[in-house]
Amino acid sequence: MKIAIVTPEFVSEKSFDGGLANFLYRMTKSIGVYDCTADVFVCSDKKKPFIFDDINIYPVKRTFLLTIINKFLSVLTLNKFNELIELIIRAYSFKKEFKKQHKINKYDLLISPNYHFPGYFIIKDNEVPSVVRVSSYAPAWRAGTGHKNGIVESLINYFEVKITSLATQAYVPSLIVKKMYEKYEAVKLDVIETPIFIEQNKCHQTSLPKSLVNKKYFLFYGSVCKLKGLLVLLDAMKESIKTHNDIHLVIVGKECPLPDGSSVLQKYKDAGLEQNISYLGVLKHDLLYPLIEHAHAIVLPSLMDNMPNTCLEAMVHKKVVIGADGASFEQLIKDGKSGFLFPVGDWQALAETLIKVWKMPNESLIMIGEAASKSIDMLKQENAIEPLVRYFKEVVTKYHSNDRLIL
Repeated sequence: MKIAIVTPEFVSEKSFDGGLANFLYRMTKSIGVYDCTADVFVCSDKKKPFIFDDINIYPVKRTFLLTIINKFLSVLTLNKFNELIELIIRAYSFKKEFKKQHKINKYDLLISPNYHFPGYFIIKDNEVPSVVRVSSYAPAWRAGTGHKNGIVESLINYFEVKITSLATQAYVPSLIVKKMYEKYEAVKLDVIETPIFIEQNKCHQTSLPKSLVNKKYFLFYGSVCKLKGLLVLLDAMKESIKTHNDIHLVIVGKECPLPDGSSVLQKYKDAGLEQNISYLGVLKHDLLYPLIEHAHAIVLPSLMDNMPNTCLEAMVHKKVVIGADGASFEQLIKDGKSGFLFPVGDWQALAETLIKVWKMPNESLIMIGEAASKSIDMLKQENAIEPLVRYFKEVVTKYHSNDRLIL
């Protein structure tokens, strides 16, 4: 089966940032053993197709004419709709490049994220079967980050929702996002949990930073922002160090400014926590995995999430995860058995959990970590890729029989 993947980001690009690029790359590399090949169409400054790690990459860049149209429409709308116009023109550029390559490669299936709706016009034409992977529900995401849901944002959300209903089939990794789409958009989505991709060859290859050798610490890794619960964690840390001032938190990830432009990390310093935190910035997996393996526990206090790979990575490494109940972690963790849950957004409950886990002996943590790893066996790459490929093939079959797939 020949698959075309259209995406706004991929690991072949210097500017890529986020779990979507990593997921699509790992999926593309994994499906080959099931008689599938995938070409990737991605926004890029490169002019010609190229090969990245044995994957055919087709760069998508708007033409001179589309650039002129973009500028004209931006002036016409007083620059108020620039982001929306850019995304629509980009989606049209994806369509042009796809149609050009489809004549040569005869794709059996198109895969697109709903995020920034890159496959919108291709799917609207309905020339090939299509699957849309839903990354998040944008209005809830914006509410969680404190950003507004204005007219431009509402229109972008319209396209991100519409692409799911136009596709042959659409799926989402988490039950909580599925329920949001059903409640607020009357869109039904399949649930296919994210396979766990672990680069085993990168484990244990590097040592810890010297400052963390033989040091006990909690680890947070991911986007350093409000949505990922860093302000909830801030309040929990302030409370927990009142009685346990040796608690140390290591933070890894790209810092994103708060809606008012202020810094999350500066708030930790202003709260007097400078001695209790270490910020290591963005790390590649060969540096991240040793941090995970030596952490006392992993703290992921997201206000909203979509069955994040951070949690899966930690659990497969047999680590105890403290996650937010109501942010999709409850789909993975059984409280007290394979990790710990606290009510989403409740900093007091998080503080109590931090203290409880900090005081736990290693023997108990090892036992829970073993249970965590075992509980997600079916999501490990060797078990989860085949069902995902089977889903893709069933979508193709149903498309040609003019019937919707019902799971």
